[in-house]
Amino acid sequence: MDWVKVLAVAVATVGWIQWAKHILPPTVPSVAYAIVMPVVAVGMGAVFFLTPSWVQVGVLAVSLGQVGYETLIQAVKKFTGVS
Repeated sequence: MDWVKVLAVAVATVGWIQWAKHILPPTVPSVAYAIVMPVVAVGMGAVFFLTPSWVQVGVLAVSLGQVGYETLIQAVKKFTGVS
C-alpha cells in the first residue's frame, strides 16, 4: 500500500468537503457531509490511484488551498481583527 497516496486521499477528501461547505447553502445539515464523505474518499482514491500525476497535483492543490485558507488566513484575520 502506498501510504503517501493514502494520506493525499485523506487530505484531498477533507479539502473538497470543506470547499463544498462553502459552495452549498448553509441550510445543508452536517450529517449530509458525513454521509457523502466516504463517497468522496473513494472518488479521491480513484483520482490518486488511476489518473496522471498532473491531475493528482491539481486535486491536492485545491484541497490544500482550501484547508490552508481556513487554517492560516482566517486565523490571522481573526487574530488581527482584519476582515
